Amino acid sequence: MRIIGIFTGLLSLSLFASSVCAQETFKYESSSSEQKKYTYYEGEYYLDPKVSFFSVSQRDSVVLDKARLRVMYEARIVRDTTTRVRLKDRMITLIGNNWYKTFGDMGWRLNMRSTVADSLVHKYYRPDGYNIVLSFQMYRNLKARTIRNVTMLPYMVNGRTIYTESQPVFKWKLRDSVKSIEGYSCQMAETEYAGRVWTAWFTPEISVDCGFWKFSGLPGLILEASDKSGDYSFMVSSIENTEEPISLYRTDNKEISRKESRALEKDVYAHPSRYSPDPDVDELITTDTRTFAIKPDQLVFPYNPMELK
Repeated sequence: MRIIGIFTGLLSLSLFASSVCAQETFKYESSSSEQKKYTYYEGEYYLDPKVSFFSVSQRDSVVLDKARLRVMYEARIVRDTTTRVRLKDRMITLIGNNWYKTFGDMGWRLNMRSTVADSLVHKYYRPDGYNIVLSFQMYRNLKARTIRNVTMLPYMVNGRTIYTESQPVFKWKLRDSVKSIEGYSCQMAETEYAGRVWTAWFTPEISVDCGFWKFSGLPGLILEASDKSGDYSFMVSSIENTEEPISLYRTDNKEISRKESRALEKDVYAHPSRYSPDPDVDELITTDTRTFAIKPDQLVFPYNPMELK
């Protein structure tokens, strides 16, 4: 029986699991054909709601460019639109002359723990209060005007999708509103992309083409961005000069189309047990109020991606 969910006791999760399993008999919540679906958000408080990912070593890589700027954003994200719980992650962009690379920090830390020597693993632990939400690496080729997308999928061993797309064209509406962010004078701009309406604040004082995610077409670095629904918000936390390499990590996953990638990702979140290495293992949900067993097909992961379309 696999244990998932939220645990708030003082004992370790493994000790808790063995104690609970030895003392209680769990019953399924539903035996009907229309079974209730459970997520990691069951319970009254959500101290650490997370989706499970398998790490992948990053040792096999090729250097694409040398970064000159390293920009970090604090991210606040609503993954489950029913609970509106806001999760914390960080997004990092490495800006080179020919390539930009953007990736979620917590997912990167997970993979690095399978990459570095055991003596260095502690440097890549996930900080308290942060979750793997931005589970992607994105490589933007400025000359070819293409974007290579690598997305981590939960519950799957070596779960990745890879696809390459043309650089999207953004129709920005520049507004008169201005404000200061981290000492930089910023102007507001708005655009719509993949089902979300975005507001961005950019500074012409740092002359790069947006530098944020897939966005392009603004004459300066984006320091703040949020979507109209309030599901995604990003605020710059550091801007550093750097000479670190922009590396593309190789995997055995075959490249597919964007349509195929999006369909697979959506299905994995809706039916994670189909992709689990142990698809027939019962799930044990632990919350702040109770512990109970469910059948594998009753588990779902909340799905609210940056790109809705």
